[in-house]
Amino acid sequence: MYRYKKSEIYLQAAVGAMFIIFGVMLGNWVYLSILGLVSLFLFKDCLKQMKTVIEVKGDRIELRTGDKVTQTILYKNLQFITRTRRNKKWVVVGHDKNIFYIRPAIIDHEKLLSEVLMFNRKNKKVYIHESIEIK
Repeated sequence: MYRYKKSEIYLQAAVGAMFIIFGVMLGNWVYLSILGLVSLFLFKDCLKQMKTVIEVKGDRIELRTGDKVTQTILYKNLQFITRTRRNKKWVVVGHDKNIFYIRPAIIDHEKLLSEVLMFNRKNKKVYIHESIEIK
């Protein structure tokens, strides 16, 4: 089971609090309402990430939020395992309609990537980017 790093979650919550403080300092209710709405979405995402658990199973990757499975990627449907263009540390796993990002905000993200690669060694139809090494 993998989780998001607490420091990343707290940083996002701090940015949301700074948005509210900045909106109050501006003194205009329009700016405060816009920045308050943005910070509300940031806080909602923080709570969601605190409850999120990523599980790698023999035939799929499951993303659970609380008791509910929010995303499932089956290995038999995988089309690619590649890196993003902008941030080379993020790895994209998925197919056309379902994408999962393995990013450094996840605790032991490299171990998660190696487990996904281990389960997909025999699957020849999966495109694996040349910068991702198979161990």
